[in-house]
Amino acid sequence: YIESYSILTAEHYNCLLENMFSLTPPEVGGNVFMPFEVDDNMTINAKQMQADIEKYGLCQYEEYSDILTSELFDLLNMKYINITLVKGIITPDELNYLLNLHFNN
Repeated sequence: YIESYSILTAEHYNCLLENMFSLTPPEVGGNVFMPFEVDDNMTINAKQMQADIEKYGLCQYEEYSDILTSELFDLLNMKYINITLVKGIITPDELNYLLNLHFNN
């Protein structure tokens, strides 16, 4: 029997430990704030990331200023949330649920 833990910090959503990649479950925010493809070497595919940014655009802090401080907006990489929403990784209702769950708003 092995207990399981997810690593979720302001700077990291997942981690590598003894050559295993931890994946934070979707119900607590996994992949929501990091919607980009990860290559075989466990780094973000920079070309695809740039293509997504050009195609979907970036979110501005003012869109979430009633929910998050500017610091939290930056720490959560919320500038990429439009990409997550447009790709259908999460719905607006699910995003609001997660923000309220984590920040008790």
